[in-house]
Amino acid sequence: MESGAEHAIDPVCGMRVNREAPQGGRSEHQGREYLFCNPRCRTKFEADPDAYLNPRPPAPEEAAPGAEYTCPMHPEVVQIGPGSCPLCGMALEPREFSLETIGYNPELADMTRRFWISAALTAPVFAVAMSEMIPGLGAVHSAPWALWLQLVLTTPVVLWGGWPLLVRGVQSLRTRQLNMFTLIALGVG
Repeated sequence: MESGAEHAIDPVCGMRVNREAPQGGRSEHQGREYLFCNPRCRTKFEADPDAYLNPRPPAPEEAAPGAEYTCPMHPEVVQIGPGSCPLCGMALEPREFSLETIGYNPELADMTRRFWISAALTAPVFAVAMSEMIPGLGAVHSAPWALWLQLVLTTPVVLWGGWPLLVRGVQSLRTRQLNMFTLIALGVG
């Protein structure tokens, strides 16, 4: 339960609950009181409080044995198990979707991590590059150390952050299947 003057947070659905008159009632767990927006949330909480107080991230789903995967851009490419398309480099998707197949996506997690680290390294480069626009800071932009700083910070962004895109761009050139990865690799390079 989150503290606030008039409201608490329902641990099941995350809605705000009036402390004075919680519509879902109150429940106590390990000496602490929790408020609920409706009785269904209270019932779910009382059945398994740890699931709502200590949520676990979803475990990566394993591919079903013998599951067929296909390329969204090239439906003729079919293989058993996940991987990447030999023609364009895109991640293969399950041929038949179910609620169980849609879950944790390791490629998305990897690219999200690469994006945020690259964004953190890019922010100082942007600040130095824009310093010439601020009166009195024009010397910062042309200082020798500023050029080295930009080189040091942008190298991991291009090589590490853009690596999966560069690999797929090169693959699209090798297979002569020019696609979006070709353009993105040119832009990253």
